Amino acid sequence: METSSAIPPKRLWAVRLAVLVAGLGSIATSMAPPPISAQTTFDGKPFLIRSEAPKATRTFRLELLQEDTPHRMEVGLDGQLEVHWRQDDPSVQSASTLVRARVYVAGDDGYGSPWSESMPLLATRPGEAARPTTLSLYTHPSVCESSSTCEWRGTLEVELIPNGAPGVAEVAWKLTSRATEITNEGKDEPLEGIELRITEE
Repeated sequence: METSSAIPPKRLWAVRLAVLVAGLGSIATSMAPPPISAQTTFDGKPFLIRSEAPKATRTFRLELLQEDTPHRMEVGLDGQLEVHWRQDDPSVQSASTLVRARVYVAGDDGYGSPWSESMPLLATRPGEAARPTTLSLYTHPSVCESSSTCEWRGTLEVELIPNGAPGVAEVAWKLTSRATEITNEGKDEPLEGIELRITEE
């Protein structure tokens, strides 16, 4: 037997829906990634690789500096490459030479930072515009354990896989690093006094 104070069915469903939406909003907020406290981008000096000597390595230093009370920070690093291929004799029709690359920091030594997918290099024919091949690289994040300064040595490896006529590849490369605080507390504001630096060695 219903009483006069019973909630009407339509209103009851509206209340349930409001509770569900509020709960989902709370979960989404708790799962939101921490804000980026520092970010830097470094443009490396372009270099050449010939098909006769198809491997090249570049080394760099990544630093995290904290001005005030040190926090436990996670530092991510990724790379972008743009490779232009010049065949010694553009008139020769041949299979495409391939290129692959990877980037990692000391302590990782390449573990968990696999080679990128091998991509074909497109030869530029006379009168054609250059057609670069682009590669995106990623690493496992590094952790700075509550120190005012953390430093990592990093390596970029690029390799040609000769598969046709000889030539030379011009490699333009860029590294981007981001730092976020490692915390169990939900935070909306980034930390201040955090700086990232990347320098080529």
